[in-house]
Amino acid sequence: MNAPVVLVGTPDAVRDGAELAQPIHIVEVRALPKDLPGHLDADVSGLAVGDTFHVPMLPDVLVPSHRVYAIVLAA
Repeated sequence: MNAPVVLVGTPDAVRDGAELAQPIHIVEVRALPKDLPGHLDADVSGLAVGDTFHVPMLPDVLVPSHRVYAIVLAA
């Protein structure tokens, strides 16, 4: 089953003109249908230019932990 990844928060660098990119919007999860999340929140508010957000290694997330879900790019 799939769940969307929702970016939460705004990094200071984005307020100053940097760009927040989200190359991957969906993550595959393993759970019973009644336990499936509607979405997964990714708090990106603490990211600086060049920082990336990776989905932590959790047993219910079926993707490699090295995949980048958000990155702050210089303007």
